[in-house]
Amino acid sequence: SDGWIVHPGVLDSVLYSCGVTAFLMHDSAVAVPQRIARLTLGRDPRPGETCLQRAVYEGRSDDLIYFSFDLWGEDGRLIYRVERFELIIVAGGGIQR
Repeated sequence: SDGWIVHPGVLDSVLYSCGVTAFLMHDSAVAVPQRIARLTLGRDPRPGETCLQRAVYEGRSDDLIYFSFDLWGEDGRLIYRVERFELIIVAGGGIQR
């Protein structure tokens, strides 16, 4: 994780939680990351800082599911923002492959 301003595990955890949410909301859909429309980086996090992350479900169209999410520092300033995170359904979810 050297050289990263935010540990990659922090970003991975919200990507994973979006996949679990997609599974629960869409008939056991198995969905994998396909695309991030925009990643905006704010300030660097401080070592040991408690941060708040919020993901927002944006909807579904055919075999795609969309989320956006932010990470804020203790001071309420943005650390990163992901807009239009796109998951593609590869199994379940009412999609026939």
